[in-house]
Amino acid sequence: MKICSKCGSEKDRSEFYRDKSHKDGLQSRCKECDKGKVTKWAKANPGKRTEQVAKYDRKYRAKYPDRIRARQAVQDALRTDRLVKEPCACGETNVQGHHKSYEEDKWLDVDWLCRKHHLDLHQGNKNSSDRCYC
Repeated sequence: MKICSKCGSEKDRSEFYRDKSHKDGLQSRCKECDKGKVTKWAKANPGKRTEQVAKYDRKYRAKYPDRIRARQAVQDALRTDRLVKEPCACGETNVQGHHKSYEEDKWLDVDWLCRKHHLDLHQGNKNSSDRCYC
């Protein structure tokens, strides 16, 4: 249990967003209070969020052009039926493509993983007991 610094309510730890900069790894405001703060900021700064997202997107695209092209190749192949999504080994059908390599000749060589297993793979959770990826 944790007490929200904004509303003062005692809530379960799952009611707080993660934040590595805090000692307990959680934000001091609960999700509900944080959403209120974000909504208030968005109303006070119309268009600012769109500018921030566009700026980040430009930086990401400039830094990782190979990843962008690989994702586009997968989307094109899915759209034209040259590639078909397969279920994750755990049985989940809502899957994401994972590239082991971004080399051009391997753009369509993807592993289909559910969100949980894809995050586990990227976060390095190698000891996950229900691991379904190679």
